[in-house]
Amino acid sequence: LRAQRLARAVNAVRALSASAALDQADAQLADFSAVLASVAMAVDAALQDSSAPMGPALEQLGAAVAALGQASAGRAGRISGAPGAGPAARALASHSHVISQFIAAEADSYAALRARQLVETAEQLLGLELLTAAQAVEAGAAVLPLGAPGALLAAFRTAVPVNGADQAPYPALRQAAAFVRSHVWAA
Repeated sequence: LRAQRLARAVNAVRALSASAALDQADAQLADFSAVLASVAMAVDAALQDSSAPMGPALEQLGAAVAALGQASAGRAGRISGAPGAGPAARALASHSHVISQFIAAEADSYAALRARQLVETAEQLLGLELLTAAQAVEAGAAVLPLGAPGALLAAFRTAVPVNGADQAPYPALRQAAAFVRSHVWAA
């Protein structure tokens, strides 16, 4: 369910990132949605047959979520006015890739834990992307978005206030990931 929420969040976050002077399309979004649909069918089939292994479905889900995180890391790194966001995002994306490699080789219970780690990392990456896009817009490096991206920015800043220059960035990153996890994203 959290992976499905991530798939819905990607559209909104990408739109805000585009407002932060990014004009590159993210082709992985369509692939991610298709993989989520096939994973949902595989999980439904496995739940109906309790003896069926969950590993194959979790492996597909893990690959899709890792790709989502890597795409978000790439966008966060390209946003102007976000020093340090690129290396941090790349480190998290690399971590996601490594975790996704373990899922295929593990028993179902461990594979499920790894899949959950991947989803949490992708939430952090989308939160980082939101944070960097918001900072770029607020610093004047990008045009203030109208419509849905503007509403997202307002909702985001209500949940994640602007950090002062003398404050550590970790609380804002944690709040941004929590926003991605709890916000009601349009279907």
